[in-house]
Amino acid sequence: MADQGRTRRRPPRRTEARATGFESWSTGPNNARGRIAKGVVVPEGVAGFRLTPRARVFHVGPEFARQLEAALAAAGVRVTSRDPEHELREVRENPVRGHLNKYSPASIAQELDWAVDPARFPREGLVPAGDVMADPFLHERAAHGGIEALLARRRQVSAYFAQAFAADMVVVTLGTVETWFDRRTKRALNNPPLQRIYDEEPDRFSVRRLDTAEVGANLKTITSRLKARNPKQKVVLTVSPVPLERTYGPEDVIVANFAGKSVLHAAAVECAAALPQVDYFPAYEAVLTSDPALVWQPDRRTVRDEMIAAITRSFVERYGLFIAADSKTAGSA
Repeated sequence: MADQGRTRRRPPRRTEARATGFESWSTGPNNARGRIAKGVVVPEGVAGFRLTPRARVFHVGPEFARQLEAALAAAGVRVTSRDPEHELREVRENPVRGHLNKYSPASIAQELDWAVDPARFPREGLVPAGDVMADPFLHERAAHGGIEALLARRRQVSAYFAQAFAADMVVVTLGTVETWFDRRTKRALNNPPLQRIYDEEPDRFSVRRLDTAEVGANLKTITSRLKARNPKQKVVLTVSPVPLERTYGPEDVIVANFAGKSVLHAAAVECAAALPQVDYFPAYEAVLTSDPALVWQPDRRTVRDEMIAAITRSFVERYGLFIAADSKTAGSA
């Protein structure tokens, strides 16, 4: 009688996964090895929906989101998160200074909560910064001022993020799991507190890394808030490939960066698989798989314009649009 423990069964020759044509790393006309050898590769994927040429897109996330946002706007997409005529100064300066960048899923989720109901914003969350006050829930470079001025700006910020509810598509780019929290308000800061703010109340702030379950819970909050106000809206999740500038944990920053990006990636892919109105777009995989010499500027944190062009072209075409040949984003890659 044959030893059942040693019986080997050959895998089926054809499976459902092979229907894409991009399932093989080494063989076939679209194998990954050959595509990677070309230098720049944006992994394929099936779009769960299509856009019309006049679709409105709202984009939220870190610096990488700003780069994609600018490229989409140059391609003719109506990017409502990038309006040079907006009354909020931070929006007009956003392309340069990124005052409305969002890095952590927790920060993005709470901004949408405040967009739903601006009264939820915690007045006690404003913190002293010398002779003035600061809003630690915005970018660290956002202007400081008096309490009433900051609260007035807060209402404008909430109105800005409320534009997401009217968009046909919302693109959410996730940046980091390392998140600073205000112990007093239990809210997520957008950046580490400025040193002078931390020195005033060192016991008020703490940093921790969100785990996969926490990121998943934040993504559930984000997608549910959006769907509740616009059931037909589509959401695209991406992960920023831009590495951490520094880590607040004990590991080498390289280890901390890959650990954090892995958590974001796993949660985003799971969310997209679970919700029909949500897609995942592999910008992160495109940057990490392509030739580093063609991807990165010398600082190894800034993605080259040519790579952004390749990612944007793939994104726009995947969702049924196109980039004109004379567009600024149509560079070779």
